[in-house]
Amino acid sequence: MSPQQPATAPLGAGSAATSDHDSVKSHGHPDDKLPVDLPPPIPAALVPRETERMESALGDAILRFLRIRKGPKPEQYDLDAIATQPSIWDSENLEEFKKLYIHPQWENWSAFDPSFRWTWREERAVRRKVDWKIMVWVCIMFAALNIDRNNIANAVSDNMLDDLGLTRADYVSLRYRPIL
Repeated sequence: MSPQQPATAPLGAGSAATSDHDSVKSHGHPDDKLPVDLPPPIPAALVPRETERMESALGDAILRFLRIRKGPKPEQYDLDAIATQPSIWDSENLEEFKKLYIHPQWENWSAFDPSFRWTWREERAVRRKVDWKIMVWVCIMFAALNIDRNNIANAVSDNMLDDLGLTRADYVSLRYRPIL
């Protein structure tokens, strides 16, 4: 982009055509031509910073996976620094909040420690462990869904609809009703 020069407009200089602004009289002399510096407009951000950071992290991961980007991955955080975000338990009214938010009949309420904090190393290990457990379960469920879909498609091609007394329209409505 080329640098923009500030726009200068003389005061009191107007067009010869009549407009709604003619009724407002200027107090200055028509020969006064003082330049008015107008700053260039600042373009609004199209994407918030968090999304940019997330997309750049995804792009960085893809480039590293494809071995296009080489070198060690820079650590964003000190792994032994505290990773816990500030919460209501960081205030001075800790005992009041405990009475308001924690019921004594709850299980393990005595083990609750509001001063407990995670480190980034612990956060990363727990997140990785949870992600693996979720992803294994998701892969198993999608595999089961594919097996089910393929078996039903094979059964339909083997005259299952005639055996059950269904029309093709009945089959389609039964097959896609759970999606809706």
